[in-house]
Order: sequence, then structure tokens, then C-alpha cells
Amino acid sequence: AAAAKVAAIAAKAAAVRPADAIEFLCKFEGHSYRKLEWLPLSVMQEAADGKVRGHWKRSDSSKEHPEVAPDYPAAWTQPERVVTEDKKTGEILVKWHGLNYDECTWEPTADAKVVKVKTAGGAGGS
Repeated sequence: AAAAKVAAIAAKAAAVRPADAIEFLCKFEGHSYRKLEWLPLSVMQEAADGKVRGHWKRSDSSKEHPEVAPDYPAAWTQPERVVTEDKKTGEILVKWHGLNYDECTWEPTADAKVVKVKTAGGAGGS
């Protein structure tokens, strides 16, 4: 259900994205920081207007001055270890550097071939 909602928001964003649009780099609940999406202001206002207003207030920015530096460390996109694997779905549960275990996300097993990570049960596990 959450994946369908993310896909619907991303599809809508692609359809309404003019070249000079204000965009927000968004992390969806249950997804890793490696899967951030750029969403235009119009979509964000429709989906989460309160979050947009709160973001601008916290970052001292506005529609007229929207530039804000990313507020997450790059390490959060680096896998620390594979907690477990679900062979039925072909996914692995990944623990990310600098994040707690409650921020673990399910990622395609194919991604593990690109980035070497320690396995929970293997000799290299930590």
C-alpha cells in the first residue's frame, strides 16, 4: 500500500514538473535515503502542505527563497550490514551507517551485489 502511494506521488510529480519549479528532496517512510525523490512544490502542497510550511519555518526559507542544503549525512546512504534476507521476495533488510535499527529498510538483493556489506550471520558480521 505504501509503495503504491509513493509510486502515485512520483508519477504525478513527473507529469507536473516544469523546468523552473521549486522541488523538495523527499524521503518516504519505509524507504532508505538512497531512494530519495525530487517532488515539485505543487505536489508537496497537495500531499503534505503542513510539512512544507514546517520545513520553510525550520529552515528559514520560503517560496521566494527556497534554497536549503540537504539536512542528512551522506553516511546514511551507505549500508553497514545486512540484517536478514527474505529469499521469497528477493530482498535484504539493510542497516544503514549512522542510523538505528528501526531505520532499516528492505532493499532488492541485486543491490547487495553492487555494494559489499557485512552479513549478520557471516564471518564478517559485526
